[in-house]
Amino acid sequence: MKVLRTMALGAALIVSVSAAAPAQATQPGTDPGRGSGMAGPRKERMRARGTRALFRGIDLTTAQRQRLLEIRDKYRPQMEALRDQRKAARAESGDQRQRPDSATVTQFRTLVERQHAELRALLTPDQQKVFDQNVARIQERRQEMRKERRGDRRELRPGLR
Repeated sequence: MKVLRTMALGAALIVSVSAAAPAQATQPGTDPGRGSGMAGPRKERMRARGTRALFRGIDLTTAQRQRLLEIRDKYRPQMEALRDQRKAARAESGDQRQRPDSATVTQFRTLVERQHAELRALLTPDQQKVFDQNVARIQERRQEMRKERRGDRRELRPGLR
């Protein structure tokens, strides 16, 4: 009787695990994790977070908010085209950690600088001061993160400099 009960319990466990596995599988391109598989809504939230960081401490008027959205929408297709270009280069090389070439980086930075200039132009002089501080804070944070990543690599491989 104990053997029969143990076998029945084991069979039930196998059936329940095999039924749950397909439910956890994700389709390519819908993985909410890292990289190019990032889902659309999450990507939008991350972009919105970046915009919020730029305008932290700045109260925008309705007209300024509308103009901000227009500027963001103006640059979105160009930035997405560069991202798609980068994804294609990564897929072609087979290395998902491949860094973009310097021309792509330059194009992306130029677009970001133009966008920031347009965004800054819609602000009052007092708002521009806060905007500039926010940009500086974001750049400092980005530099800190780069240093941390480089430091971690050196700790993992002590002989490299």
